[in-house]
Amino acid sequence: MTEDVLPEGGHPGGGLPPHSRPTSSDSPLRDAATRQTLRPLLLGNIMQALGIQIFAPILPIYLAKNDISSGLIGLTMAAGIAGYGSTQYPSGRIADRFDRRLVLLSGMLLYSLAFYVYLLPLPGPAIPVVRFLHAGLAGLYTVSAVAVLADVTPIEHRGRMYGTWHASTRTGFLIGPLLGGIIASVNLEFAFIFSGASCLIACAVMTRLPHSRPQRYAVAEKPSTVKAPGLLRRILPLILIGAGCDYASGTFMAIWSLWMISNGATTLAVGLAFCLFALPAVLLSTWLGTAADRYGPRRILFLSYLGLAVLGPLCALAHGTVVLSTVALLAGLFTTAARPIVSADASRLVTPAFQARAQSVLFTGLMAAQLIAAIAAGLLLGLSPLLAFTTISIVSVISLSVSLTRYRPGDAAGWAGGGS
Repeated sequence: MTEDVLPEGGHPGGGLPPHSRPTSSDSPLRDAATRQTLRPLLLGNIMQALGIQIFAPILPIYLAKNDISSGLIGLTMAAGIAGYGSTQYPSGRIADRFDRRLVLLSGMLLYSLAFYVYLLPLPGPAIPVVRFLHAGLAGLYTVSAVAVLADVTPIEHRGRMYGTWHASTRTGFLIGPLLGGIIASVNLEFAFIFSGASCLIACAVMTRLPHSRPQRYAVAEKPSTVKAPGLLRRILPLILIGAGCDYASGTFMAIWSLWMISNGATTLAVGLAFCLFALPAVLLSTWLGTAADRYGPRRILFLSYLGLAVLGPLCALAHGTVVLSTVALLAGLFTTAARPIVSADASRLVTPAFQARAQSVLFTGLMAAQLIAAIAAGLLLGLSPLLAFTTISIVSVISLSVSLTRYRPGDAAGWAGGGS
């Protein structure tokens, strides 16, 4: 099967078709066909994120209750990150080659059903393997979905749209852990049942997605010049820019609950802190993406990474539940902007036929940053909490430096192609 590629500029005559050329005042939501795609996609993403966040905090508790060793539990959690990261690029190739709706729905259906495998009497060594395969299935869904976003969104609105996507994902994070705790207090197995059901609902909602793959908003770049090594070279600066926020998020996910409990916080306080961490993305991600489209991402990234660089050491010096919860809120604020900005920028570098692969390369790099953060934080926390959290500052400075070289003052990312 040959790839469906548009000529240079996305239109046989070059440039965008006259009837679909967006203007700076156009909203991507005004178009009926776009709304038909975005509404089920965003609602489905909220439901799948809810399912994941019901499941993720309960899995280690469930395994411990079934006499699985702490070492094997740690391996299982790491296998999830590794599985999700390792399938990104293969999933991107599949999503670029075949109908994205079919790939998206197939991945989500298989992912939903895999939640119930954990309820089987599995031998201990099989659990990390199951988690690796389960998380790997999510790659089929994720890269297809973000490629669809680029397919239906004009380039000068992609920061806004990826911001909205990020907000929908964090909405599940905001609600899921608390809901999972309530469900698990009745029966731990119910958490897996509800997680699978939530993702099945997401799959059902997204069956409303159209079969066609809109390609109106292509970028003027010949696809023959965008092969895997060249794609990595193009995306690598964006990985370095986004790595600071993903590294901070990975550190927070890995050790923040342990750090709070060691400072006398209750499990309820920990759950509320994670909700506060998700809140800024839910409230501000779309707005920050829109601001990056309109004014360029340079100042937004500067403030984000300056905040993280200062906040890193303060995490280790903070004590008391209220202060630690406030730090969690600030960490959520400063890690909100980078992912939508780099996702939008990556989408502007390639034609629609390479959208999923571009996002898959980006996500692989960002997941690697999260994995490194989780490992480093776990190892360093016992040695020195200050050192564990100061690594956030170090990586943030690196990401800030790269962003300052890539984006110029006054860049409007939507038109400038992210400073490329």
